[in-house]
Amino acid sequence: MDFLTGKPLSDTISDTLFKAEKELIIISPYIQISSYLRENIFKRHLNNPKLHIIIGFKSYKDDNIFGFRGSGLEYFLNFPNLTLVYIPQLNAKYYANERQSIITSMSLSSYPIVNSIDLGVFINKKSNLIVKDSLYETSKNTIMDMIDSGYTVFVKRPNYGSNFLGFGKKYIGDTVYLNLLDDVIANRNIELIRYSLLTSEILR
Repeated sequence: MDFLTGKPLSDTISDTLFKAEKELIIISPYIQISSYLRENIFKRHLNNPKLHIIIGFKSYKDDNIFGFRGSGLEYFLNFPNLTLVYIPQLNAKYYANERQSIITSMSLSSYPIVNSIDLGVFINKKSNLIVKDSLYETSKNTIMDMIDSGYTVFVKRPNYGSNFLGFGKKYIGDTVYLNLLDDVIANRNIELIRYSLLTSEILR
């Protein structure tokens, strides 16, 4: 575990987002993504169906200037393997992949850091298969419980077909199984659909 600020914090967040291979978790009250991150980090993941992106959020905007169009949430709708969870009481920021996580005050809209002071705690998953990394696992489990307390409002999953002669599989498109974003935008009552109760077919 490391306590970070300044450039080391900024670099660690970038590293966490960039190196995600199977799972990327983004927890933030407001989802606004800087142009730097869009072009240098997320563009790399845009057509990767193997990476499941889970986003927990409170609002798609952080002020009265930005509407849904052009927001970070609208941007992420382009990704093939995506789950969005609405958490009304959310006031935390957390970014993680399958190997590391960071709890921080820094938002993705302010990356890279310019004229602001942000702090973060970095947790790296140990590779020891015998001794469990209790700190990483505890923090991950806490975040997943937080996600499960929210309202799952959008689920998109990739579809696969067989390669030539049936060897392996290839990505052939995606399917949106759930989309309640209009209700979020209109501030309407939302059906409580917990992440952990999504069907195995959707979460395959």
